[in-house]
Amino acid sequence: MFQPSIFEVQGSIQPILSNYSVEKVPTSEGKEFVKKHHYSHGIHNGPMTYGLYRDGELIGVCAFANPCSEAVCASVFGLEHKRSVTELHRLVIIDDTPKNTESWFIVRALKLLKKDRPNYNAVLSFADATEGHLGVIYQATNAIYTGTSGKATFYLDPSGRLRHQQTPQQIQ
Repeated sequence: MFQPSIFEVQGSIQPILSNYSVEKVPTSEGKEFVKKHHYSHGIHNGPMTYGLYRDGELIGVCAFANPCSEAVCASVFGLEHKRSVTELHRLVIIDDTPKNTESWFIVRALKLLKKDRPNYNAVLSFADATEGHLGVIYQATNAIYTGTSGKATFYLDPSGRLRHQQTPQQIQ
């Protein structure tokens, strides 16, 4: 578990998110939170989930999962590193949190991930351009923007969820 640190502001010590903590969350609990609160209402099977807690209440989840393809991992990190890559698959936090909570949470979730899975040397993520996301939160954590992915065709399933044409059953 990571507890917040303190920093100095104009000569006084101020707590940063002193009532917040980040902990590993059981996969089932993390998945349910994502399904309820993320705009996609979906998540891959078997993610590693970390929770953001405020005063003991789960208010956010950062989920890491197997990357979308080994080819993508190899194209970004090289063939020799393709198996040491994971994907930050879902990030969701309730809206009434202070500014920069997302980047604060991601950094701490990444530290826990490295402790739990030391074989991972890289994390990739995708900003959802269909939702107007540009990856600004990821870049605030010093992530490197490498460009956009190729064009893809998506469709809406009967429940109204956006699906990739090649993997309609992969996301639940």
